[in-house]
Amino acid sequence: MNLPEDDQRTVFINRLTAERKERETRRKQEDFFTTLQAACRGYLARKLFSKAVRNEFDELLSSFTDLDKERELPECRSVLKVGFLFLRNSSCLRDIERYLKLCRYLIVSVSITNLQCSFPSLFLSKNYIQRSNNFILKLFINVCGLIGNLKLTKVADGKALSIFVLLMVTYSNCNSWALVRNNQKICLVLNSMCSKITCTVFLDPQNYSLLSSCLCKMVSDGRLLVPSPTLNGLFTLLFRAVKDVNFNASEFILFIKECLTCPALITHLSPASIDLLLTNDVFGLCLTALLNSNDIFAILTGNESLFLLANLTHLCAMNLERLIECLIDWTEVVGRLLSRCDDFILRNKDTCSHWHPIFGWYCQPVPHGQVLCSNEGALPLVIMQLKNLWSKPVIKCLFKDVLHSSTSTERTTVSKLSSDSQSDLTLSIQKLWKKLNSIRADTKLASQAQRLPELSIIVIVCQVYQRAMHTFSTLSSDITAGLCREDFLLPHLFTYIVSFSPADNGLTYVLNLLSSHSDNISHFAPLILFANCAATVISILDEDEMYEQEKPFTLEQLRTLAKFCNHFCFRVIWKSYMEINDAINSPLFSSLYQLCMLLYNRDCRRSFTSEIPKFWLAPYDFLSER
Repeated sequence: MNLPEDDQRTVFINRLTAERKERETRRKQEDFFTTLQAACRGYLARKLFSKAVRNEFDELLSSFTDLDKERELPECRSVLKVGFLFLRNSSCLRDIERYLKLCRYLIVSVSITNLQCSFPSLFLSKNYIQRSNNFILKLFINVCGLIGNLKLTKVADGKALSIFVLLMVTYSNCNSWALVRNNQKICLVLNSMCSKITCTVFLDPQNYSLLSSCLCKMVSDGRLLVPSPTLNGLFTLLFRAVKDVNFNASEFILFIKECLTCPALITHLSPASIDLLLTNDVFGLCLTALLNSNDIFAILTGNESLFLLANLTHLCAMNLERLIECLIDWTEVVGRLLSRCDDFILRNKDTCSHWHPIFGWYCQPVPHGQVLCSNEGALPLVIMQLKNLWSKPVIKCLFKDVLHSSTSTERTTVSKLSSDSQSDLTLSIQKLWKKLNSIRADTKLASQAQRLPELSIIVIVCQVYQRAMHTFSTLSSDITAGLCREDFLLPHLFTYIVSFSPADNGLTYVLNLLSSHSDNISHFAPLILFANCAATVISILDEDEMYEQEKPFTLEQLRTLAKFCNHFCFRVIWKSYMEINDAINSPLFSSLYQLCMLLYNRDCRRSFTSEIPKFWLAPYDFLSER
C-alpha cells in the first residue's frame, strides 16, 4: 500500500530521530562506562600503590613497637621517602598503629649520632632540609587530627597520645638532638626552623582547638587520664607557640580561651611549667589581654568563666608582688568574670536549672555526653583553687599592708605605706599607688557632679569579696571564714570605717553618703563586708572568748559597734533615707540590722553596755531632729 508523500516524509523523519537518539544514548553509555572504568582503574591503582607503600613502610618500621634504643635503625633517607608517601596515602583512623611506629622511630633517631640513621641529620643537608621540614610539618598536622579522635578513657589511646606529644615536643626544639647538642650556632638556626613549624601548625585555630580540647579532657575528671609529662608536654607546646609570636594579642586570647579555661589546669602542671608561666608574667599578660578584649567575656560560658577565674586566682597566689602591682586590673577582671557567671545563676529552682556545687541553681547544663566531657569531677579542685582568693597569704597581702597605709592621715589620697610593710612588697605597692592616683584623678574630673568620695583600695578589694560571696553562694560561708581567720582584719576594717568621721564613729560620713547617693554605690562595700563577717564571728563566740579574752573585739569596740549599728538603723528609717520596704531588700541596711540584732541579743544574755544607761534607746536629740 502506497502512503501519501507527507506520511512517508513523517515516517522517515521519525526513524532518523529515533536512530539519532539511539546513537546519542549509546555514546553516553560508552562515555559513562569509560569514566567508570577509569575511576575503577584509578581506585585499584591507588589501592595497590597504597598497599605497596604500606608494605614497604612495614618492612622498614614494623619493629618499632616500643622506644627501645638498642635496635638497628633503618636509613633515614629511606624513611623520609617512604614516610612522605605514607602520609599522603594514609587513613588516620586505620593507620594509627603505623603512625605510632613512625613516631617511635623519629623519637629514637634523635638520640644517635650516626648520620645515615639519624633523622635530624637530614636537616643538616641542603638537599634534604626542605623536604624533611615539609615532612615534619605534614606529620604534625596529621597527628593533630589523630589526637582529636582519641578517647582518653581507653588505655591504648592514652598511650598513643603520650607518643604523639613526645614526638611533637622532641621536634619542636633541637636542644635534645644528640647530633647538634653541642653546636650552639646550628641549634640556633634549627630552633628557628622548629619554631616556624610549631607556629604554623599549632596557631592554626582548628589545630589549637583540637589540642586544647585534648588538654581539657586530660584534667576534666579531676584526676589525670594520662601521665603528668604528657600533660605538661602538650601544655608547653601550646604555650610555646604563643610565646614564639611574642604573645600577639589575638594568639594570646586564643591561649586564654582554649587553655586557661581548662578546669584546675594549674593544679596539674609541673613546677617547670609553672615557672614558665611566672617567668613570662602570664598573670599580668592575661589581665592586660582580657581588659583590652571586648569579646572574650561575651563568648565565655559560666563554667569557662569559673575555670578561668580559678586558674588566674591560683596564679596570683603564686606571685603576690605582681598581684599588688596589678591589683586594680585584677579586681576589674575578677568583677567581669563574676558578672559573667551571674548571667547563668538562678536564685531559685527552675525547670531548666540544676544544682551546681559552686553556683547553686544553675541554668546552663554542665557539659557531658559524647561530644563534650563532664567537668564535675574537677570541681573539687576548682574549689581548692578558688580558696586561694580568701587564703591567709592573699588576705594579708590585700588587707594588712594596704589597710595600714589606708588609715594614714590623708584618707582620700593614699600615698605611702605603713612602717611595718614587708620590704619585698614595697616597690610593688608604690607602683600601685601611682596607678591608683592617676585613675582617681580621671574619676574626679569625670564625676564632679556626683561629688562621690574617691575610691580607695579597701573599697575595691571589699567589693571583690562581696561579689564573690554573692556569686559563689555555696562558698559564702567559706569566704567569710577566710576573711575572719585573722583577728587583725575586722577591728582594723572597722577602724577604717570610723576614721572618716571619728567624732561619731563614722556614722555621719555613712549617713551623709546615703542621703546623697544610692545604697548600691561601691563605697559601702567595706561596711557591708564588715557587718556580714562580724555577724558571723560574733554568732559563734562563746562568752569566754567574747567577754574574757575579748577577741576579736574588745568590749569597748563592741559598745562602739553596737552604738553605730543601732543609731544607723534608727536614723535611716527616722530620716527617711530609705523606705521600710526598700530597707528590707537593701544589702547595706539588712547586714547592719542583722549585726545590730545579734549584738542586742548577746547584750541581753550578758550585758556589755550596762555602764551606759538607756544604751539601746533612741536619744532625745535624735527625736528632736524630726
